Amino acid sequence: MATLPFEPNVRAFDPQREWRRAITIRAVAHLTHEEADQVAARLYGKEAAAIISKSAVAPADTSTSAWAGSLAATVIGPFLKSLRGKSGAAQLIEAGTQFSLARGAVTLPKLATAFPQAAWVAEGGPAPVFQGNLASTTLTPRKLVALSALTNELAERSAQDAETIISDLVNDSVALALDTKMFSADTASATAPAGLFNGISATAGTAGGGQGAMATDLKALTAAVAAAGGGGKIVIVAAPAQAMTLQLLAGSGFKTPVIVVPSLASGTVAVLDANAFASGFGAAPEITFAPDATAHFEDTSPQQIGTAGSPNIVAAPVRSAFQGDFKVLRCILRVGYAMRIPALAYTTTATW
Repeated sequence: MATLPFEPNVRAFDPQREWRRAITIRAVAHLTHEEADQVAARLYGKEAAAIISKSAVAPADTSTSAWAGSLAATVIGPFLKSLRGKSGAAQLIEAGTQFSLARGAVTLPKLATAFPQAAWVAEGGPAPVFQGNLASTTLTPRKLVALSALTNELAERSAQDAETIISDLVNDSVALALDTKMFSADTASATAPAGLFNGISATAGTAGGGQGAMATDLKALTAAVAAAGGGGKIVIVAAPAQAMTLQLLAGSGFKTPVIVVPSLASGTVAVLDANAFASGFGAAPEITFAPDATAHFEDTSPQQIGTAGSPNIVAAPVRSAFQGDFKVLRCILRVGYAMRIPALAYTTTATW
């Protein structure tokens, strides 16, 4: 097997790199039935293996690892950074406020009315007493699951190839699922949070295209965010075509962050206050491998393997990992997000 030796001149600890390597080592160890430290040494060299084994980024199963919850923030950070290039949701999560959901849902208080302002009073005069009405937003962790089959031939690939294949399998599926749900108008359900556009009416785009339409749209969306109580940390979220147009027409002097979301339909642009966006994670991403799993190979509407009824229903196609000589990788991410105040406006009909 080809190896990728540890680069002795690169000694700085890189959490994102070690996260990718930790997943790779664990996957190859399962495929080859070796100890993880043996695989680490073979793929990356003894010095690199020591760094990886001492780092706090090894994937953990929180159902059996008591320490995993306390390391959630340490692991979630590198995991999110590994998604940045593919997920607008990951970038927004980094820009917003993050909370730990390791012990369940978190209630975030907020003012239901305008924030009381201080008053100017005369020397020795009575000061007015203001009282704000409190409401709350609840961050409830929901389970996001990615399943993928890894053939045993993967163990024969070079470290670099295996690392790319395995980390991309996890990152691509999680990134797309996060983006698709977060930047939608979907209502909340028992299994998934609501999309950020839910409950907010879309603003009509300005006709005519070009720089004039772009400026008018962005001003209108920003004004709506300000009217909802936001404006402190403006972020633009856009479909790829509109993000590119914005960069071309606005020029280098435009400083507002632009987050590209590949899953958004062309013509969709949103403006929001990142200070109003909150998210949380239950614990470290749970990465597990099953050597003898039986799975329904369906990525749209997976079913139970067998469902009792008249007649009984058997899911198809079903494949056995033992029979097919592969392993099943499962990544579970418990995540919740919400806007603390509705400081978001969007259009789906941008003409520029």
